[in-house]
Amino acid sequence: MNKTQPTAAPTDTATTDHATPPAHGNRRLAQWFVTAARKPLFWIVVLAIVLRLPGLGWGLPASDGWDDDGVAPRNFLVGLALTYVPGSFFTYPPLHMLWLTLLNLPVVGIALAHAPAYSQQAVIGTFIHVPYMTSFAFTARALSLLMSVGTVLLVNRLTSLVAGPLAGLLAAAACALDGGLVYYGQVTNLDGPYLFWAVLSLWAWMRFLIAGDIRSLRWAALSAAAAIATKDQAYAVFLLTLPASFLLSLALDPAARRRFPALVLPMLRWAAISLGLLLLVDGAITNLPALHAAWLSCAAPPVRITWPIRLT
Repeated sequence: MNKTQPTAAPTDTATTDHATPPAHGNRRLAQWFVTAARKPLFWIVVLAIVLRLPGLGWGLPASDGWDDDGVAPRNFLVGLALTYVPGSFFTYPPLHMLWLTLLNLPVVGIALAHAPAYSQQAVIGTFIHVPYMTSFAFTARALSLLMSVGTVLLVNRLTSLVAGPLAGLLAAAACALDGGLVYYGQVTNLDGPYLFWAVLSLWAWMRFLIAGDIRSLRWAALSAAAAIATKDQAYAVFLLTLPASFLLSLALDPAARRRFPALVLPMLRWAAISLGLLLLVDGAITNLPALHAAWLSCAAPPVRITWPIRLT
């Protein structure tokens, strides 16, 4: 009688193959962390995050926000709606409120599903419940934190481009520690978000001035429009800065003077595109019928009054 010899169990190659990628991914993540931890900018970013984290939970859970002039939790949906209703307007431009609406769509859908009716009163009464308002506020604060840390990184890039790596690190550290930037990095005001877009635009603009890169010009124009569409006072960042820096580069850089003829049309094109997008996002185009009606009412002939007027 032949005895069967014990054989080794076959290797489960599928299991091995599936187990390898996570381990490889964890190893790569650890290598990235070790490499990043050797750079001063990494610790500046960590410091910026740590200083901004405590404010995410201030006053929550709640049905309203404590941050004066903040757009969340109660104002961003109303502001977005009023922007695009002909004849209506909101205090601030709608771009950041649009981002907040997109990020909160799941919560908005859940709130609408639990509304007893779809009348304005019933929907508002449902939305102001604490769980929904708390979610709106937390999402808005988290986005402000991310954009504030992004501003720190962009300031580093911009300053390094102009004055070197050491100056870039010092500028980033100053922004990470600045009291005003720390505050606006954990509330729902629009100052922090518009500053992010403004610094992104200035960084791209400087890259354009130095190298004549059309792609940088595109980002500079679109980011400037995004800054103004976030908070209208951002126009002051660009009103004098862009033309003055451009003229200064022409005066001081012979290479910029040689590139100038080839850059006129792209500059005009992207200025027109960014202006058109700004008018579209800001609701100026959707409000044209209301503006036309207002103009007609102002252009109507005045009522004739007979003098003297007698009071009886």
